[in-house]
Amino acid sequence: MSTRFKPYQTNRTPWAEDLTLISQTVTKDEEGYETVTETEKEIFCCFYDGVSRGEFYESMKAGMQASVQAEVWAEDYERETLAEHDGIRYKVLRHHETGRGTLMLILQEVVR
Repeated sequence: MSTRFKPYQTNRTPWAEDLTLISQTVTKDEEGYETVTETEKEIFCCFYDGVSRGEFYESMKAGMQASVQAEVWAEDYERETLAEHDGIRYKVLRHHETGRGTLMLILQEVVR
């Protein structure tokens, strides 16, 4: 877990939620079978239920459905492809800089 703590974002939203970033590594054995290994990292975030209207429609044009977003510190995000919050797994669709040293992750809920 990140040792930094920023009590409030610029719009006074608390950074008190945990987000687990998950990276996947695929390896093949000598017989050619693939094994997926997941590495998890827990960080602080500011989690938002829902996305903006523009973000929602842009993701729909690309054939995806953005459902939530999370603001994280830029140095905590290392291009992980999955995230988990409150037991729900999400796919990271895209990210963009906010101009405050943070990134906004646009997430889609993964249906298993």
